[in-house]
Amino acid sequence: MKREYDIFISFKNSDNNQKTKDRELGIELYEYLESKGLRAFFSAITLEKHGIDKWDDAIDEALKSAKVFVAIGSQKKYMNSEWVQKERTIYLTLKSLDSSKALFVYMLPPMTLHDLPYELSRYQCFQDREVDKFEQLYNSIANHLKESGSMEDSSKTSDKGVTQNHSGSGDNVAGDKIINTKNNFGNINNSGTMNFS
Repeated sequence: MKREYDIFISFKNSDNNQKTKDRELGIELYEYLESKGLRAFFSAITLEKHGIDKWDDAIDEALKSAKVFVAIGSQKKYMNSEWVQKERTIYLTLKSLDSSKALFVYMLPPMTLHDLPYELSRYQCFQDREVDKFEQLYNSIANHLKESGSMEDSSKTSDKGVTQNHSGSGDNVAGDKIINTKNNFGNINNSGTMNFS
């Protein structure tokens, strides 16, 4: 049975037979998005939940149906691992053929903007934080889904929307940006560009 998803969550599952913090954050994000009424594909849960044994086909179908791809990364090597890279490459190819698709990056320390694979450096990035952990990512996802016509129920979106701050405070950068950093990656000048020291 073919399933449709709003969001595909890409992450590195394990390293040396140990579950990664990317996976743990992915579980939190999956549960958060599902609680907001969105249909998320997170392989560690979705494949088991739906009893899907042909996981490679299920991943391909989820990549095709998802309007949003969220790449989670805490380390450069995780973002460049075989499966994470394969998922990203497939989605970017699909995105190049379908302008209704979007991609966001969610980084955990010690990952920095400098560690991002080149092809992700042009997309909106979010840094993990304690307060309102996923709110701004969710707002960006919901706004994209509304704009693309994939999310018609306005009650699913936060009334706060997505704010963009060009004041140089370091909270976010307009355009292809990092939002609400817990760690200070660099200084943002008044034109809204990131300066790395």
